[in-house]
Amino acid sequence: MVRILAILLVVMLAATAFSLSVHGLIGSELGGLNRQILGIGVQIGDGTLRAEVNGFIPITSVSDIPYLDWSAFSVMEIDPTVLLNFQLDSDLSVYAGVGLILLADFRDSLFLLYSDRAFHVKLGVNLLLMNFINVFGEVMTIGGLSGGPYMVGWSGVFSLHVGAGLEF
Repeated sequence: MVRILAILLVVMLAATAFSLSVHGLIGSELGGLNRQILGIGVQIGDGTLRAEVNGFIPITSVSDIPYLDWSAFSVMEIDPTVLLNFQLDSDLSVYAGVGLILLADFRDSLFLLYSDRAFHVKLGVNLLLMNFINVFGEVMTIGGLSGGPYMVGWSGVFSLHVGAGLEF
């Protein structure tokens, strides 16, 4: 209970100091395992530099969301990401981001780094409606260091996400 109160206090302080956005998203992989994903996230920051944390779980299909057995999920992918946001209009922006890939195993209380040489890269577009509703679409892939510290390779697996959220 103390942890939950501490987390809520940090989120409230961050919301008063920065712009805070809470969102949900669904997506689909193109290539790889062709999984469907369901996610939630929090974004902090107002302006060009922003920070975001998303959590993803694989699902069988988007149509199965109402029938999911939430107790069956034990592993979640968590992606802390740094974003560069470029405002095109007062309500339209594009963003690019890079971040780590973490795995959380809730049954064994473990947090693991997916790889010290792999990272997520994303590009997206965000539309602000009525000054507090965000609607966005993004594409994400896994990049990685290959063959040396300055050579970057790509997994070839992309995922497309669409989502919506509230901005405070």
